[in-house]
Amino acid sequence: MSSAGRILTVSDIHGYGGLLEKLLERADYRPGHDRLFLLGDYVNKGPDSEGTLALIESLCKGGAVALTGNNELRWLNNNVAPRWSPFLRTLPLWCKYEGYLFVHAGIRPGVPLEQ
Repeated sequence: MSSAGRILTVSDIHGYGGLLEKLLERADYRPGHDRLFLLGDYVNKGPDSEGTLALIESLCKGGAVALTGNNELRWLNNNVAPRWSPFLRTLPLWCKYEGYLFVHAGIRPGVPLEQ
């Protein structure tokens, strides 16, 4: 257990923000006590990509850390939803916390994290 409470991670939400909300409720997620890491792919495939991004942005304002996934990069590269581009550009590719390394899809040996 982390000194700040539990460490929770969720990845590949793919437009199902409503299900993420239910999951966090079921897990009794407590912002300010628990640490929440969202590991990318918030958009595409599901019914509400933009609503999911609004939820992710709100969770970040409450202390969660959200990383970029390949689907967010695709949105940025194809200018899919310009309203979300500024937010998506702020999301890091990786994050270290208490000895853990969080990423979306893995790392390559010999390639610096920044790349």
